Amino acid sequence: MAEIDLIADIGGTNARVAFRASGAPWTKVHLRQAGDFPSLEALLDNVIAEAGTAPTRAAIAVPGPVSGDAIQLTNLPWRIERSALGRKIGVSSIAIVNDLEAVALSLPHLTGDDAVTWRAGQETRAARVIVAPGTGLGVSASVPYGETWTAVPSEGGHVQAGMPRSTPERMRTLWHARPSWEDLLSGSGLLRIHRALGAEAATPAEVTARAERGDAQALEAIGFFSELFGACAGDMAIIFGAKGGCYIAGGVVPALGKLFDVSRFVAGFSDKGAYGDYVNAIPLRLISHPYPALVGLAALVDASGKDLGR
Repeated sequence: MAEIDLIADIGGTNARVAFRASGAPWTKVHLRQAGDFPSLEALLDNVIAEAGTAPTRAAIAVPGPVSGDAIQLTNLPWRIERSALGRKIGVSSIAIVNDLEAVALSLPHLTGDDAVTWRAGQETRAARVIVAPGTGLGVSASVPYGETWTAVPSEGGHVQAGMPRSTPERMRTLWHARPSWEDLLSGSGLLRIHRALGAEAATPAEVTARAERGDAQALEAIGFFSELFGACAGDMAIIFGAKGGCYIAGGVVPALGKLFDVSRFVAGFSDKGAYGDYVNAIPLRLISHPYPALVGLAALVDASGKDLGR
């Protein structure tokens, strides 16, 4: 009987689950709203029942730090016990990794059509950093390891945010509460920036809709978000020594579409004083593949063999 792999990318808002025969591509991605379920087990049981299949192995990416058997997620009220989850969903082997670690694992397997180049740079076999604003802000890196690559998980989104020199006076109030980067560079972060301008909106989608109608405050909020995101990404690129490139992932930038100001992102990324030349040589790319974490999880399963050992 063929091994059936379950691969699942669980975000703070959206969950994406697929099945595949070992070594084969998946044919369908099952989409769920994570908040509709009381636990990860309930979500996976729902998808397994819909698919009518019995997976034998599972590789799952989750939004939060992964260490040991018990895992508390950052942007979901779920506590996961890895070994117990494996037994409950009926798999003999299970791996759970940080969601951005899974994206980092995907980078060696993405093709030229899977990323959009915002700025070309020196191509070099060096660390690549991934920064991903979504429900939260994920950070990870892919680094050379002998002849292959390995992923470095990180909780860099929870580092205290720096304030760019170009920050307008009325935006400086955002730093009174000593925010993390995630507090400002996420869906809720866009709302905080919008409110700092004296405007109110119920959701990030409402800010986007106002900007599409030409609303000046919404456009200013998105422009500053773009520049602030560039500043954060530049910091992360320096921290990881990411001469191989900075890759953008997550749901916020694609949701903003053409409203996202790439030129202001690049300006924020490059404004690093004495390290300006260093960051200006780093390629900048937006991951356009719809499911990079699933690509990374499939690669993890293929590399691990029968026992995922996580």
